[in-house]
Amino acid sequence: MKINFLINSLSEGKGIPNRVMSLATLLASSSHEISIVTMDKAGRAIPPNVTVREPKLFFAQKLPYKFVESKSTLLNKIASLSIGREFRSVSPDVVLVDFTPMDIYANSLKRKFGYKVVYTYHGIADPMMYEGHERQKRIDARKKIFEQLRNVDLITAVSEYTKAELNAEGIEAEVVPNGVDVDFFSPGKNFGNLKKDKPVLVYVGRYTEHKGVLNLLKAFKMVKDEIKDAVLYMFARHESKKYVEQIKDYIAGSGLKDSVFMFREVYGEILPYIYCMGDIFVSGALDETFGMTFIEAAACGTPCVGFASKSIPEVVEHGKTGLLAKPGDIGTFAANMVKLITDTDLRNRYSRDSVIFARKYSWDNVAQSLLEKINIL
Repeated sequence: MKINFLINSLSEGKGIPNRVMSLATLLASSSHEISIVTMDKAGRAIPPNVTVREPKLFFAQKLPYKFVESKSTLLNKIASLSIGREFRSVSPDVVLVDFTPMDIYANSLKRKFGYKVVYTYHGIADPMMYEGHERQKRIDARKKIFEQLRNVDLITAVSEYTKAELNAEGIEAEVVPNGVDVDFFSPGKNFGNLKKDKPVLVYVGRYTEHKGVLNLLKAFKMVKDEIKDAVLYMFARHESKKYVEQIKDYIAGSGLKDSVFMFREVYGEILPYIYCMGDIFVSGALDETFGMTFIEAAACGTPCVGFASKSIPEVVEHGKTGLLAKPGDIGTFAANMVKLITDTDLRNRYSRDSVIFARKYSWDNVAQSLLEKINIL
């Protein structure tokens, strides 16, 4: 089977490009002919059995992504012609897309080239977590995605939660979750001779409203009342400037500046070492459509503490791989952190169970699940 992934960029450190590269690599090793059409290879090392094509304009100039997302009919037409030339070259049986506006081009060209379109729905951050323009932007994005989904041949959702969200709109979907590299994310990756003499909590994610970092800080302040030497390391993308300032103000005003260390995002080889550095992984998010960082932490043997909100109970087994509080219950959230930090035997048991739990999300299992769905098209 000829399978093509259509994506704007293969930029490392972001969830969807990582998913595409992992699936493309595995599917190519199982005798399928795999190609990726993207506006930007982003310096990725490409396996020899995966073809990557970058749409061109004139004189071998790469198609700018601004043409793809432009509101100009002319620029959209140019983008469509450019992407279409690459489809003609790879002649796919199936085209996989993950978000708007790439799905628009996959749908508009499928009749011409005769392929099937498979869309993976990752969900959209709850607009009610935002205000003004940011809220409207997410409302519009959700509406546009739902419109396009009605034109594709197969929809996969990354969680039972996102599947239910689609079902509520009258859209049928099959669950194919995100995956984790269980060899890369694995226990025991330590920073050499670094000696850890304090309880360490780790957060990895984004500094933006729906990731609930302020919830985490409020709970951590309560933790400090009982565990004076606990420290929190946060590694996240500075996505919302306004929210970043709120976080900094809270840290400065609550006496946490010597206990909370706020860094920018990390990815690549260092990431599993960050997870393994923590006694527990913590997140104050109330709005997760999958919860990738919970699975990465689990694969590293790091128990998780969070809220039982939306998709999170799917990726954290309460009482087995971590502890979950009712959504918004900051007191219980903090108490759960204290419990896992102070009970070494419980934490070690959760650590062992976390590694086992994460294996069901291995890329091998995800790729097999995806193929089973595609084969019935």
